[in-house]
Amino acid sequence: MHGRGQAAINQQPFQAQTDVPLALHGKRAQGMLADSPVVDYAVAQTNGQLEAVGEAYDTAPYGIAVPKNSGDYAKAVQGAVQALMTDGTYKAILDKWSVSSGAITTSKINGAAG
Repeated sequence: MHGRGQAAINQQPFQAQTDVPLALHGKRAQGMLADSPVVDYAVAQTNGQLEAVGEAYDTAPYGIAVPKNSGDYAKAVQGAVQALMTDGTYKAILDKWSVSSGAITTSKINGAAG
């Protein structure tokens, strides 16, 4: 993929996501594409040496998978996450890791009201 007069993009695979900011800092890569919380975290961890550009697109909330047919386990997990939201712990965790841009306000099971 390339524009007029521009070289094709050289995609580089990395063993771990944490290797990508190191490659950017070491000038072995010119950019990275990742989920917005991953990008936000990389920017925060590099003390201003990286910056996020552009807008987030095709966003979706993260989920917690639980085994089928496990009784009220899913409800218990949903309730625990909601309790963390209600008492401010959820926001404090997101703020600590600099990933609050994708925060949700309500914990749900399979997209339904919990």
